[in-house]
Amino acid sequence: MRAPQKHPDRTTRLGRVITFIVLMVAYFSLIYGLSHFLAIKASDRMSLSLLVLALVLLFDPLHDRARRLVDRVFCREAADSAMLQDFGRELAQTLDLDTVLTEISNKVEGVLHPIRQWVWLYDEERASYVGQPMGDGKHAASPVILIPDGALTGWLREHRKPLYLPVEQELPAELSSEWTQIRAFGAVVYVPLCVRERLSGWLALGPKRSGQPYRYSDLAFLSALNDQSALAVENARLYASVRRSLGAVTETKHQMDDVFGSITSGVITTDVKDKVTSFNRAAEIILDIPVGDVIGRPCQHVLRFLGNDLQHMVRLIKRGETPMVAYEIQPELPSRGAVWLRVSISPLKDSRDVTTGVAIVVDDLTEMRQLEARARRIRGTFERYVSPALVDRLLSNPETVRLGGVRREVTSFYADIRGFTAFSENTSPEFQIEVLNKHLTLVAGAILAHEGTLDKFVGDGAMAIFNAPVEREDHTLLAVRAALATQRAVREYHAQVEEEKRLDFGVGVTVGQAVVGNIGSAILHNFTAIGDCVNISSRLSSTAEPGQILISAEAYKRVKDQVETRFIGHVQVRGHSHPDPVYEVLGLKSESEQAA
Repeated sequence: MRAPQKHPDRTTRLGRVITFIVLMVAYFSLIYGLSHFLAIKASDRMSLSLLVLALVLLFDPLHDRARRLVDRVFCREAADSAMLQDFGRELAQTLDLDTVLTEISNKVEGVLHPIRQWVWLYDEERASYVGQPMGDGKHAASPVILIPDGALTGWLREHRKPLYLPVEQELPAELSSEWTQIRAFGAVVYVPLCVRERLSGWLALGPKRSGQPYRYSDLAFLSALNDQSALAVENARLYASVRRSLGAVTETKHQMDDVFGSITSGVITTDVKDKVTSFNRAAEIILDIPVGDVIGRPCQHVLRFLGNDLQHMVRLIKRGETPMVAYEIQPELPSRGAVWLRVSISPLKDSRDVTTGVAIVVDDLTEMRQLEARARRIRGTFERYVSPALVDRLLSNPETVRLGGVRREVTSFYADIRGFTAFSENTSPEFQIEVLNKHLTLVAGAILAHEGTLDKFVGDGAMAIFNAPVEREDHTLLAVRAALATQRAVREYHAQVEEEKRLDFGVGVTVGQAVVGNIGSAILHNFTAIGDCVNISSRLSSTAEPGQILISAEAYKRVKDQVETRFIGHVQVRGHSHPDPVYEVLGLKSESEQAA
């Protein structure tokens, strides 16, 4: 129950009367006791004078102590009221919620000495009352949440006075639905913190450490404490809520600034007067313009290289005649030269869907367009000479193809038609081209099927390289397999045609270092290999009999475990001081032989 208010003047007068009576009784009792104990006689003037002097010196301290004792026992409410008014004025000077709650906790502790203290305050974000321990147990427990429509909350909001629930007393009927939860808190007193018609929260106190119950005067003290501190708590709570909201807004703004600054697209915004209001870092890099040169200036002036129609398109967007405009341009920038940009313009709208400006997004397509052009160039160069799979691998790394050459180990493959001169003397040119094209198609198919690069057709022969432009660890074996596939395809074809259409290849395969790359001019060039191994493979193919495959000693070392061969002797190659050993490929070893 809230303690009734007493008239302050009447209470003060009563306190003074009681104090006077107490002091008089104490004074005469002291004189009588001391005179009796010390056996001072009335005729002993010196002793009486010293006794009176001692009493005079002790009177003021005794008076002050007696007055405080009387005020505490008989006039506590008036004393508490004066003390709490001063306390309320002190609280009003701070908006820090933790400080306010700490001061209240200290005041309660100093007067009532409860075992524990809690405070529940309304949290707008959770739309609930959130409870935390106060005092020494401030960080000892997790928050406890109570809904605004709960039984305890409703009682405190309706009655607006302290609720005392001794452990031995049953809960009121209206609180029975929350009996378990209320008892679990260990609190016996609940003091609402009310400001006008609003329940900001409440204090909850456990039993006294002395084990004594809370008296009527204790509840009156808590009620008066509520009157003096509720407004300070509410102000501090609202201030803390505002600070959290401001912090969240500030953090969101910083996050947006970080996002705005880290995106790769240039983002430019303008106001309704077409003046630039923001210009992110990407826009500075793409357009090579410092942000200080554009902020606050008309976008048509500082962004004129975005197209002559920029002003017209911005006007269309602001009028709402189109939701967005996107186009691509190829301007010339002073520091970057020719670039390829995609520009998108869209409206900026506020919460009322009113257009407040435009957003211009600029994407730099220069590198992408350059890669696309390079891809077209690569495809145009290689799609007729290598397999589609190799073309795709080259496109994934265009840097491997460039004008000029690199030194690399390759396997050189040469296939030359044997006896073509005699064949051409007895046939028409048209028939020669028909038969030649058919045989060259067979060898080209075998090369591409084994991931070789068809370098060129040289008269009645074909040249290929393996391990360029795409590297393969088993490039020599692939070349030998391609040679065997060529001879097999020729035999199958010969079985289907008349004898006059039959021609045979001599094939030479070697391994060595060569310069590989696009050789020629920027206008006309060819991907090829230049080196001694290429010359040797050409010499071996011209030496080989029809249907024969000859390989160099280095190539033999690479494939001897997988291929059946026989040594046939030495061949003198132009430019070599000594003849080179040569091996004939007979076929592939069986899987069991390769394993052995």
